[in-house]
Amino acid sequence: MSGDGERKDWDPGAYARFRDLRLRPAIDLMLAVRSVGGGEVVDLGCGAGAMGSVLRQRYSGHSIVGVDESPAMRPRRPRAAPMTRLKSATSTTGRSSVQD
Repeated sequence: MSGDGERKDWDPGAYARFRDLRLRPAIDLMLAVRSVGGGEVVDLGCGAGAMGSVLRQRYSGHSIVGVDESPAMRPRRPRAAPMTRLKSATSTTGRSSVQD
């Protein structure tokens, strides 16, 4: 972030270069969750949607919802992730606002 409070966005190219390093902890966390019950499975901070296929396979009976605030990443998600829905999120004060 710059000193004037302006937020910098993600660089999709840099994010893609480190995809495997970012994916491993997410898979480990998913495997630690034994049951999700009913309802939606939400990938909060889904970025380019790298976990979409993994979540779809593991939780095949659930809707998979991807949520992220990065405009730079959004165009890449629909092709990269089998999400049921994608949502935009913003957080400027520590409180999040999620929109369809």
